[in-house]
Amino acid sequence: MSRTVEREAKIFGDFIARVQNQNGFDGDASQKPAELRIISPNGTVIYTKQINANAGHAASVDPGNGWGGIDFKEKGAFTVPAGSRVEVHMILHGRSRYGRKLKEPSTRSPLGPGVLEFRTEILEQRRQLCVQPDKKAPITGFRIAAKENISGKISDVQALHFGTGHEAEEITARYESNIDGLQLSGRFATAVTQPTGGPGAEGLPKPFCVDFSFNADRTVPESEVEKYFGLELDYALIPFEARAFDYDESDSENKTKLVGAKFAVYAAKSVAHPAAGENADQPDWDKRVWSSDQAETAMLSPDVYYLVEEQTPQTARPTLQAQGDAQGYSLLPGPIRFELTYREGSNDGFGINVPSSAEAPFVLSARVEDGRAIMDIGNITRGEMPLTGGHGVWGFVFAGLLLLAVGGFAAQRRRQA
Repeated sequence: MSRTVEREAKIFGDFIARVQNQNGFDGDASQKPAELRIISPNGTVIYTKQINANAGHAASVDPGNGWGGIDFKEKGAFTVPAGSRVEVHMILHGRSRYGRKLKEPSTRSPLGPGVLEFRTEILEQRRQLCVQPDKKAPITGFRIAAKENISGKISDVQALHFGTGHEAEEITARYESNIDGLQLSGRFATAVTQPTGGPGAEGLPKPFCVDFSFNADRTVPESEVEKYFGLELDYALIPFEARAFDYDESDSENKTKLVGAKFAVYAAKSVAHPAAGENADQPDWDKRVWSSDQAETAMLSPDVYYLVEEQTPQTARPTLQAQGDAQGYSLLPGPIRFELTYREGSNDGFGINVPSSAEAPFVLSARVEDGRAIMDIGNITRGEMPLTGGHGVWGFVFAGLLLLAVGGFAAQRRRQA
């Protein structure tokens, strides 16, 4: 009898061959020994062992009235390539030769097919799986999924890196992984920035690669990993939305969202020598990353941005609307700097930071909610001035009156002189 090892494995004893039903036959030790052979796919004999059948009595698969199997008493372990065969050659004789009748006289041989028993340990396979990122945003996680033509279990991830060969850049960021059979997901504690300088005129991102090990029901050739596994990436991207409200309703719980406002988001660029107390960046007017007249929300990655109001909303108060555009809303006086952050935790890992109310009184709120970054902007009607820093408009009024008084006094002295 013979049994084929379908894939590379370590096989080890006990090696026992059993006929299905003894049917009155016994293993015969009088003519020649039984032989165990382990044969490679190309026909080379890896190992062979002979044993006297009387020294290895074993029962048949189905209970009988004698013994219909041989235990080769072999405890060794053998590493064999896929397609190897384990064969057993043994002779059986009919017990009727000793005056005992067969259980089924019409059958002159043991009933098959029987079994050839030994233990198999599938060898762990280590492979590399890569995917070309389709976005330049930082990466927050990765997912490996087996396809339908393979089964088994992933055991570990050995390494993560961008690129392959001598140009590979190891990813050292901490991550948590979850393994379920041949499915694996990993989530980084902090978003991983993709390196620049990949192939192509535009510097395409380098491939994201996972070195992982697994046990499976078949051998996966190194050149065909993508045939059996797929790799997908998760990116640090969050929908961002800017909404316009009437500034006078800033303290109301039921603010009325205004329509007609148009916002844009610009990337930030560094300032070579910022003044004391000033930001080290400013809007990059050549890099508009979103406009609300093209899409309701922007998909943004962690970074510093500037929000600009490019068109005022329609007024929600009919009395003001009737007075014409002169009493409509004013545009924001300048761009609003904000920063999107990513860190493992609540709000899908995202956070949004804006200047203080003293610096940006028109920002009514900025938050991450239901997987979206939302900034509420308060628009004022022309001629109004928002309360800034908690002191209101009276400080500005007093300062103006004081300047007028000083100027008038100086002019009078000049005339007298």
